[in-house]
Amino acid sequence: LVFDGQRSLRNGDEVRLFKCQHCGGKFCARRDTVMYGLKAPTQDVKRSMAALAEGLSISATARVFERGRGTIQRWSNRSAAHMSRLHDLMLRNIQAVKVELDELRTRIKGQADATWVWVAFEAKSKLRLATHIGRRTQDNAHILIHKMKQTLAEGCVPVFSSDGLMLYFGAVTGHYGQWERIPAEEIQQQTSKGKRKKKSSWRWVVDASLLYGQMIKRYARRKLREVKREVVIGDAAEYVRRLVAVGFSGLITTAYIERHNLQMRQSVSPLIRRTWSLVCSEQALERRLELQRGIYHFAKPHGGLRVKLDAPIAREGRRIPRQCQQQTPAIAAGLTNHIWSLEEILLFPVHSDQLALPPA
Repeated sequence: LVFDGQRSLRNGDEVRLFKCQHCGGKFCARRDTVMYGLKAPTQDVKRSMAALAEGLSISATARVFERGRGTIQRWSNRSAAHMSRLHDLMLRNIQAVKVELDELRTRIKGQADATWVWVAFEAKSKLRLATHIGRRTQDNAHILIHKMKQTLAEGCVPVFSSDGLMLYFGAVTGHYGQWERIPAEEIQQQTSKGKRKKKSSWRWVVDASLLYGQMIKRYARRKLREVKREVVIGDAAEYVRRLVAVGFSGLITTAYIERHNLQMRQSVSPLIRRTWSLVCSEQALERRLELQRGIYHFAKPHGGLRVKLDAPIAREGRRIPRQCQQQTPAIAAGLTNHIWSLEEILLFPVHSDQLALPPA
C-alpha cells in the first residue's frame, strides 16, 4: 500500500487514504476500526466512551452529550467488540508471576438469581487476564481458568491465590497437569486386592511446580473474626520463596484483586452496589466490562505501577519536577511502550487475519 492523500469528512475529521499497487484499489485508514462507517465526529465517540468507562450509565451519557440512547448503545457495542479483538491480538505470551482469583456478585434485570463476574488478575503487571460471567458452578470456574491460560506463555505456571471457594481448586488442578499411564505392576496389585473394577489405565497428575494458596475469612455478625491462610497445593516454603523473589511479601492474600474489583465497580455502572443501572443480559454486561478493560489496560495510568526516576525531570513554569514515570498495565506487561489515548485505541486497526495467527 502507498499513501494516496487525505479526505475531509462532513463531520470535520481527516481520513487518510491508501492505494494498493497491485490492484489499484483505494483503502481507508479507518478500516477495521471503531470509526469505520460512522458519520459522527471522533471526538464525540471518544468522550462518550470515556464517560461510560468512568461509571456513567447509557442513559446518563446520552443526556450529558445530548445524543440518543440508541446511538450511545451502538457506539458502545462497536467499541466493546473492537477492544475484545484488540485484547485477542495483544494479550498473548504473558509471563504471569502471581494470579489472584475472585468473583463479584451482581444482578441482571429480570433475573431473580444473582450473577457472578469471575476475574483472573495478575498482581505484578496489574493485568486483568480473563473475565467470565455466570453462576457459581464448577463449569464456570473451568471456563475462567481456560480463558486465563490462553493468554499466558507456554509453560508458564504462576503462583495462584484465592478465597476459600473450592471451585478454584478443581479448575486450577484440572488445567495444570498431564495424563500418565498407570504402571502394569500397580494395576495388578490393585486387582489382586480387589480394589480395581474396570477403571481406566490412565490417571491425572498435577504439575509439580503448581502452587496454590487460599485465604479464608470467617465472619460473625458482619464482622471479620478470623483469617486463615494455607497452601493447598505445593510446599509452603516454596510458595513464600517464589513470591519474595519477585518483590511480594510472601503472604497468601487477595488484596490486589479486591482493590481491582473496587475499581471495576466504580467504572462499570451495572456493578455499582444498589444501582438502578441494570443490564438486560449477560452479553450486555460483558460488553461493558470489555470496554472498561480496554481503557484500563492501555489508556489509564495505574498508581501502583509508577517507577521512580533516577533524576527528576524539570518541567515548564513553576511545576514541581517529575519524580516518577507513569505506566499502564499494558506497559508494565511489555505489550506497548507508551500510554495510549482513547482516540488511538478507537482508531487502531485490528484485521481478522491477525487474530488467526498463532501466538508468537
